[in-house]
Amino acid sequence: MTYLEYETFLRESTDYLRARIEGAKAQFGIGYLPRYEYDLFRGEIWWSEVGEPKIRGRVTVVGTISTKSNTWLWSWANPHFSNVILGDIDKVRKFGSAEAITKLTEEKWEAEEVDGWEMTAIAARLLEAEGAYRPPNDNGFLFLLYDRLERIPCGEIGPYMPLKRSETKITPNPLGQTKISRFLDRVRRSVRLRIGGGKDRAMDTWPFADPKNVAVFTVTDISKGRVPILRVCHDVDDGAWQFLTGSPLPEKKDWVLLALKEVVRLDPSIAELAGLPLGWEATRASVGEPWTKKPQTQ
Repeated sequence: MTYLEYETFLRESTDYLRARIEGAKAQFGIGYLPRYEYDLFRGEIWWSEVGEPKIRGRVTVVGTISTKSNTWLWSWANPHFSNVILGDIDKVRKFGSAEAITKLTEEKWEAEEVDGWEMTAIAARLLEAEGAYRPPNDNGFLFLLYDRLERIPCGEIGPYMPLKRSETKITPNPLGQTKISRFLDRVRRSVRLRIGGGKDRAMDTWPFADPKNVAVFTVTDISKGRVPILRVCHDVDDGAWQFLTGSPLPEKKDWVLLALKEVVRLDPSIAELAGLPLGWEATRASVGEPWTKKPQTQ
C-alpha cells in the first residue's frame, strides 16, 4: 500500500468509525447511558442506567497510549493483557504485514492520542466493529472496540449489575499493617474478577474453580517472576488470597491483582495450600521447603 493509498484508507476508516458510533447512539443509546463497565477477562462491555444494566456487547482490545512515554502499544504486544480476551485484533496485524503498513505491525512506537484513534479506526473497519471507546487510566488511554450489541434480557442482568462502591475507611489488618478499602474496591472494579475467598465459599477450594476468573493479590516482583512465593495468606479481614514473599505487607503501590492461574503457573506447589482456612497463613524458608501453617498473627 502506497502512502497516498494509506491516507485514503485511514480517512475512510475514520469515516466508518464515526458512522458506526453514531449508529450505536441512535439504535442503543450508547454515549447517552450514564455508566459503562467492561470485563476483559470475559471479553464484554456493557452500559447501564442508574443501577440497571441495559446494553451489552463483545469487546476487542486494540491498544494503549501512554501519556508518560508518549507511545502507542498494541494489545497483542502488551504483557499486561496476556490473560485477557483480546478479540480478533491479530487480524489487523496480519493485514498490516500483507500491506507493509509498519504502524500496524510494530509493537510500540512514538505516538499521541490522535494516533490511538487512527489505529482504532483502522481496526474498527477491518473487524467491522460497531463502535469504539477510549477509557482513561493512570498512564494514558485504553482503546477498545465493541460489536454484537444487544439489549440485556431481564433474566440475564445479574452478572452486569454495577458493583457498589465501599465507603472510604481504614481497617486494621491482622498482620499489623493497614489497607485502604477504597483501593481494594477500585482494583476489584477495574478488572471485574471474582475475588477468591471470603463469603463466596465456592472460591475457597480454588483448584475446583475456574482459575481464569479468580483474582488473588500479589506484588509486582512475584508477578514478574523476580522473587519466589514464600508466604500465602487467606486473609481474615476481607477473605482474599495473598501471595507474598515475606513480611511485612507491601506498600499499597506494590499490590497487583492477578488471575489465579498465573500464580499457579509461576509456582505450581502452591496448589497444596488450597484448603488453607480463612484467617490462616502458610510460610516457608525457600522454594522446595515444606509449608508451615498457622493462624494469622499480628
